Amino acid sequence: MLRGYAPRKIDPNLKRDLMHGWMIPYLLAMDELADGRWDYWCRTIQDGALLDEPIPQVEWYNEGLVAQSPARRHIEECLDLVANTGTGAGWAGHHGPT
Repeated sequence: MLRGYAPRKIDPNLKRDLMHGWMIPYLLAMDELADGRWDYWCRTIQDGALLDEPIPQVEWYNEGLVAQSPARRHIEECLDLVANTGTGAGWAGHHGPT
């Protein structure tokens, strides 16, 4: 469980009057801070054709920091555990003794 997080009970009687598309302004505001793909998509839909500019690319990781990332280390530790048990040889590409 996350530290400082107190789980809340779900209210089954909660009613909200949320109209279709209520979240779009929030999505587009957050997109300005990220990669701009939703803005590109909206403009493409309005034009009815692909725009004369490249599709914004998502940078999934920084080349220089990927080896240091906690997520990368965790995945490697998990794969090491599988390899050490002898049950994940197929996943690791190991074909056994030849």
